[in-house]
Amino acid sequence: MLLERPGQFAEILRDVRLIPAAVEEILRLGDFEYSAPRVALENVDIGGCEIRAGESILLIQGLANRDPRFWVRPDVFSLRRMPNHPLAFTASPYSRLCSPLTRASVRIALEEVVSSLPRIRLAGQSLRSDCRPPGDRFTVIPVSI
Repeated sequence: MLLERPGQFAEILRDVRLIPAAVEEILRLGDFEYSAPRVALENVDIGGCEIRAGESILLIQGLANRDPRFWVRPDVFSLRRMPNHPLAFTASPYSRLCSPLTRASVRIALEEVVSSLPRIRLAGQSLRSDCRPPGDRFTVIPVSI
């Protein structure tokens, strides 16, 4: 994601204190499509849309991270977005473990890339596959180091 934004990657190279902000933006805009099928237990109106008891709905959590009613310029990757509390994890018993581990993993990976490969750049078009699970859609990412 950052290699597709070389200006912002350069900002992080100049100031590694921006890494935590980059982690939150990656979680906010990343290729993660958390969805959860649900059945309404009672009639409910959500944003002017009536859902009747027994009807099926599909909650797509990642779309909340692009809601213009909550986010200013929601489709823009910003290292200076404040506040930045993306809905990157579902409310499950596993979230207490997964959330900090994922954030730490992304932070450590960014720190290592910045310190070990500061001249890394995209060297062509990234290829994605919609047939792969969310979060694992890249099949080829050509880079120059």
